[in-house]
Amino acid sequence: MSRIKRCPYCGIPRDFARGNVWNDDGTITQARNPDHRVFFYEADGLDKLFARVEELVGLPLDRIIVEGKRKGSLEYIQNIYPGYKRALLRAFRGKVYQSTADIGAIFGLGHYELLEFKKREYIKVYCRNVYSLSLFSGDLIAVFNFVEGIPADLRIEEKENGYVVTVARGKEYEELVSRLDMERYPIKPGDVKHERCPQCDVPLDLKEYAWDLEEGVITDTVTGRRMVFTGPREIDAIMHELEAELGEEIGKTIVEAQRLYIKETLQQAEFERSPQYLFRQFAKRGMGNLVSFDLGDDGMRAVVENAIVPLLLTGILQGVYELVTGSRSSVDYGMERDGTFHVEVKPAS
Repeated sequence: MSRIKRCPYCGIPRDFARGNVWNDDGTITQARNPDHRVFFYEADGLDKLFARVEELVGLPLDRIIVEGKRKGSLEYIQNIYPGYKRALLRAFRGKVYQSTADIGAIFGLGHYELLEFKKREYIKVYCRNVYSLSLFSGDLIAVFNFVEGIPADLRIEEKENGYVVTVARGKEYEELVSRLDMERYPIKPGDVKHERCPQCDVPLDLKEYAWDLEEGVITDTVTGRRMVFTGPREIDAIMHELEAELGEEIGKTIVEAQRLYIKETLQQAEFERSPQYLFRQFAKRGMGNLVSFDLGDDGMRAVVENAIVPLLLTGILQGVYELVTGSRSSVDYGMERDGTFHVEVKPAS
């Protein structure tokens, strides 16, 4: 990945800096597709979240997670490559598959190598340091669906500290067009102030992240945790798929799994550095504008404008409350019609 250049001032990959915009409303949007939001999150957090949900419901969920990620990623690709662009991509499918590997390294998804492919038949890749095998499988199937226009089967084999993943023509027809029905909310203006790199304009807070472009790994050098850059719509698609198959009650299970992850992983000291730490983290990661966070003896109340993946945010805030206070709690949450998200945590009675 030596061909990927870095900003000489802050060290962030230039393609990453050019491709994304940190806005003053707590969002990160893609430069070429401003309607598509992206965000940073702990890579282990996503995998452990779904593993804990699987444990709590007592059912294997891998198939549902792969399918949800496929639908979310396919919708994203369809939006940025409509009509004639799709035909153009098919004419250069080898470069498309290779560029997917390059993007994966920049976004912290892992190290990927295109081994071989055959038009309208299959693609085969080698990967290691995968941010999530289930999520990556969904990504790869979506790319194959879009480029080749056919359904797909998946095969995974372990090899040399990694995996060989083959996506091949499926035996049965499936609907390839994503038809996700998830509500979109207008973006509210905000007053988040980022100290920015004078050369590439990304927030200088990102200097806390270290990119290993050869291995496709982003590390938060302060906490030592691995980070991944992904899209909230893709994660929402998985939640949507889980709810469709397991019922609405799965939302409470997801919140509980996220609460447990926060308490097991984060350290109380992280939130004692500065009163503004949590606000800065939300904006830096593109998770929304945390406009208020009130903690008292009777509980905690938080308001997030331009919130993403509400179930994750609820579990995060409940987990933070319990981490700081050492108390068990109950939680209520809801989204207003204008997209303002409210979370209220109370001590357990």
